[in-house]
Amino acid sequence: MMKFKKFKTAAAAGLMAAVMCMGTVVSAAEEPTVPTAKAEIQKDFQIAEGITVPGITFTFTFAGLEADAPVISAKTVDYSNADTVTSGISSKTVAEIFSEATFPHAGVYTYTVKETAGETSVENGTVTYDGSVYTVRVYVKNTENGGLAIDQITAAKSGAAGTEEKQDAIKFVNKFEKTTSLTVAKHTEGALADKTKAFTFKVTFTKPATYDGSTFVSGNDTYTFGQEYTFTLADGGQKVFSNLPAGTRYVVTEVGAADGYAPSVTVVENGTQTVTNKTAADADSLATAETGKTNLAGEGTNTVTFTNTYKDVPITGIIMNNLPFVILILAAAAGLVGYLVIRRKVAR
Repeated sequence: MMKFKKFKTAAAAGLMAAVMCMGTVVSAAEEPTVPTAKAEIQKDFQIAEGITVPGITFTFTFAGLEADAPVISAKTVDYSNADTVTSGISSKTVAEIFSEATFPHAGVYTYTVKETAGETSVENGTVTYDGSVYTVRVYVKNTENGGLAIDQITAAKSGAAGTEEKQDAIKFVNKFEKTTSLTVAKHTEGALADKTKAFTFKVTFTKPATYDGSTFVSGNDTYTFGQEYTFTLADGGQKVFSNLPAGTRYVVTEVGAADGYAPSVTVVENGTQTVTNKTAADADSLATAETGKTNLAGEGTNTVTFTNTYKDVPITGIIMNNLPFVILILAAAAGLVGYLVIRRKVAR
């Protein structure tokens, strides 16, 4: 009986130890590292196509929470007009942010990492800063030779009501946005072209990936991305879409009509002429882009110019304004011929 009790006690103790060990393993596995013994800051600068990367410096600060936590100097990431954007993002990193630190002893050192908000108006655009706050914990261990080494680094982003969300990276995301305009102009050519004739157009806008809204306001009008809008223009007229988020894509189509006017279009996208005198038959619609494609409204000049040429038809059955004079001349000629004929008969 005593042996059974001892076995039962030992088994219970073993089970408890196993559960405790399993709990420790799970807890460690649930806390992501960023990464083991090293950490870096990732900067994602979101910029729509058609916008030049601005010259700007982003600054990150580190505040140690323990009195003996080593001071970590502020880190910076610099951007210039020469930087490029891939899929709407220009990414950079600050590597090994704790490489300069000399820790006084083994233990856990906690830092609050933030981005410093700077100028929001930069190079005629607007910069949005990331207000995220990260709590970074540095685990320092004793080494076999009596020294110290960083064992691992973890990060958590501050959430609502003081909560922490574990993160696999220390990442700050910023945006740079600009507004632009698109001008659609109309011209007609031909000696008999009706300069007062109105032509019908349709336009659809697709918002850039970096734009959070679903609409934009141009003058007194509000436009929703993805919807089709109709407007008309006569010779010399133009339609200007202002306050357009740079990076917006669009398609403008002149609605076809069998009216004798052959349309053509020229398109300038972000300062570069991309379509030159694209034509269609007078009864066919003419779009600024091929089916399934769109045009770009970048930070530069964006214009669409439609020119319709009226086909002059040879005119028959002309009634001249000097017809009375012609009749008099013909009558005089007839009289002269008659006089000559009579005179010849008399002479015989």
